[in-house]
Amino acid sequence: MEIPQVYQLSGKRRLFRYPYRLDSIGWMPHHIYEHRNTVIRGCFICLSGNAEGRSTTMVNGKMQKTEPCRMPHFSFISPGTVMHSLQASYHDELFFHYPEECVPALMDFLGPELLAEPGFFFSRLPEQIIAEIRRELTNLEVPGTADRLDQLAIRLFTEILCGRRESDTGAASGRNSRLKLHSVAAALPETAEPLAALLRHFGYSERTFYREWKKDFSISPAEYKLRKRLDNACRLLLETDLTPGEIAGKCAFSSTAHFYRIFRKRFLTTPGKFRLERQSPLFEGKSPGL
Repeated sequence: MEIPQVYQLSGKRRLFRYPYRLDSIGWMPHHIYEHRNTVIRGCFICLSGNAEGRSTTMVNGKMQKTEPCRMPHFSFISPGTVMHSLQASYHDELFFHYPEECVPALMDFLGPELLAEPGFFFSRLPEQIIAEIRRELTNLEVPGTADRLDQLAIRLFTEILCGRRESDTGAASGRNSRLKLHSVAAALPETAEPLAALLRHFGYSERTFYREWKKDFSISPAEYKLRKRLDNACRLLLETDLTPGEIAGKCAFSSTAHFYRIFRKRFLTTPGKFRLERQSPLFEGKSPGL
């Protein structure tokens, strides 16, 4: 199980006068947190997902309810917000905390619509940028790392908001259909359910699903699922000390033997040899796991 951790950046030396300087970054896998009339200091931008149950929170005196959901959620929490949990649920969360003096410039950059709608679901995490953030978090004492994390956070928000604004230019029905399609894509690598059962859960007929799938993807759903599972397995091999058997379970392979067979067929080597050959000596300390 990955350990939740908050990485403090406020005391780290910066080399540049970047206007959006982070106080901290937090990675909280499978955690539950209950606010008790918490007054938010500074600003939090949170990416959360994999909510396991319903939650109810009073935000500035107004009740907000959420349902269990796999999709990632973006939320902007401004200074002075008062939060009180009535019902909390386990979820994954990546948060970025900014000091209050950075908030005006940050809000001006991200856009005024975040004040009107400070939270929304979106279809795809920018995985490459998150991987870069993970790598930088292993080197916080190196000069320039805090500067890079400041900039990577803005790149991450930009990618998410650009995707949302692009989708807003289309018709609502098209937008909702695309979100639903990418919700299926996000669920594919994580579930052992057959595709037909997954499509029923999302209200798709197979004919409609395959027609929509071909518009956005150049490979089959089966190949997409396999690639995502193998990508995740490779990441865990390089960034954690988990055994191949543990990785097989985390990546939803039916057995360790099945994982070895598929891995060897795709990469022409075993998971153990892959780990030995590919690990970089620059990162002998394992990634914090995000």
